[in-house]
Amino acid sequence: LPLVLIGCRVDYPSVDYVDSDNVKAVIEVVDHLVKKGHKKIACITGEVSISGNAADRLREFQQTMKRHGLLVPDDYVVGGDFSKGSGMKAMKKLLSLKNRPTAVFASNDLMALGAWDCITEEGLKVGKDIALVGFDDIPQASTPPYSLTTIKQDFREISTQATRFLIEKIENPKGWKTRQLLVPTQLIVRQSCGSKWK
Repeated sequence: LPLVLIGCRVDYPSVDYVDSDNVKAVIEVVDHLVKKGHKKIACITGEVSISGNAADRLREFQQTMKRHGLLVPDDYVVGGDFSKGSGMKAMKKLLSLKNRPTAVFASNDLMALGAWDCITEEGLKVGKDIALVGFDDIPQASTPPYSLTTIKQDFREISTQATRFLIEKIENPKGWKTRQLLVPTQLIVRQSCGSKWK
C-alpha cells in the first residue's frame, strides 16, 4: 500500500514523508530571542516520548542554546502535552523558580497561550516581564488579547507535496525512490517578545 507520512519525520531511510523543517524553525526562534538580549530561555515541550516533532524541537532548542554559549538548567525544560492546560501548569512551574527565565519557547501555540494566561494571572505582562514564542500560528495566536510571536507552518505546501509524492508513487511503484522533504517555516513576529530586553 503506497504511503507518505504528512507532518511527521522519521529516522527510516525507506519511509517517505513531508514535514516542516523543525530544526531551522527552532534555530530561528532561539536566534530571535538571543538578539532581543535574552540569556535565560526556557522550553515547554510537547510529549517527546511519542512525538518526533516535539523531540526534534527540544533537541534543537538545547543545541542552539549551546551554540550561543547559553546554559539550559534542567528545571528550564518542562514537559507538556500540547494542550493549553499543560502550558499553564508548565508556566506556573517556571514562574516559581528562584532564577526564573526571561523568555519561554513553547512547542506549540496552545501551550504558549496557556503560558500567556498563567503569566497574566500572576500579574505579569507578556512581552514586558517575560517573552513568549509558540509554534503553529493558529488563529487564536493573533486574536486579542493574544499577540503571539510564533512559527508558521506551510500546511498547504506540505499537503500539496505529499499528494504529489503519493500520486507519483502509485503511478510508478517500481521506479520509485524514497523522498523525504522538509518544508521551510516562517517566524511571525508579534508583541509577545516585546522590545529589546535589558
